[in-house]
Amino acid sequence: MHLDVKKIDRLLKELARVGEEVERRGGSGDEMTLSLEEIRERLREVLVSAARNPQAEVRRCALYGLAKIGGEEDVDVLVSVLRDPDPAVRAWAVEGLGRIGAPAAVSHLLSALADEDSFVYYSVVLALRKYPANIIVRPLMDCLRTANPLVQQRAAKLLGSLKDPRATEALAACVYAEDPAVRYEAIEALSQIGDSRAAKMLVAALEDEDRDVRFAAIKGLQRLGDDQAVEPLVRLALHNEEQRPYALEALVQICGPEALGPVQRALAEMETTVKRISHTLLAAQACYRRLPSLWDWQAAAGEQHN
Repeated sequence: MHLDVKKIDRLLKELARVGEEVERRGGSGDEMTLSLEEIRERLREVLVSAARNPQAEVRRCALYGLAKIGGEEDVDVLVSVLRDPDPAVRAWAVEGLGRIGAPAAVSHLLSALADEDSFVYYSVVLALRKYPANIIVRPLMDCLRTANPLVQQRAAKLLGSLKDPRATEALAACVYAEDPAVRYEAIEALSQIGDSRAAKMLVAALEDEDRDVRFAAIKGLQRLGDDQAVEPLVRLALHNEEQRPYALEALVQICGPEALGPVQRALAEMETTVKRISHTLLAAQACYRRLPSLWDWQAAAGEQHN
């Protein structure tokens, strides 16, 4: 049987059409139902066999079909191709595993978070989101402790989208990770979850060496709206010109528009102080310039001695 996506699509649509017809008739026609199941099983067997074909195009077609009609009996086949050299094959395998929803596939899907192909990674995220949180949150937290920064980043991002407070402590540990991208995703995730326990870590991240991490911490504190963020944000607004607009925006969100009054007055006083000190320094500089240098003084003294 020659396989291509169009042919498989036609077969699947025909199977769906016959199934809908049987259902419309109220499930009558045992012979038709039996025949339908036999056709489906026959097609499934062909697809399983083709999943091991040396030609990538054939494997793609086979996995496309299995992603649509495969069942729990096909989980092992789908898992076995998650390391296929062809990204389209891997992506269809991931989609099939997500549709089937077998708990045994979770660990394999989590391993696929390391896939370097963006489409495969996107498919993995969609597949994992189909599982109940109780099944995937703990394993995702374990991924935060792996040695692969890419897996840590992606696990943190997914945990943030799930908004499950059980992940707060595990994500908080990643705020101090060596990789700045991991720190960034951990802070983003903590701010999405909205657990007040994260405020302390986000305040500490305001001094992170990475610019993006600092900005993420400001946004995170703005979302949390925690009072303990006020003093660090005021300090940031006063002393960091680059981050000042974001710190002020966060303060407005936490304390209200009236909170900007004292900060703006403090900024004006700082500006006045800076100008006063600058004028003093310039005046002192002009005075020093009028005085002879030590070298000139010594030279003049030497000439008089001679």
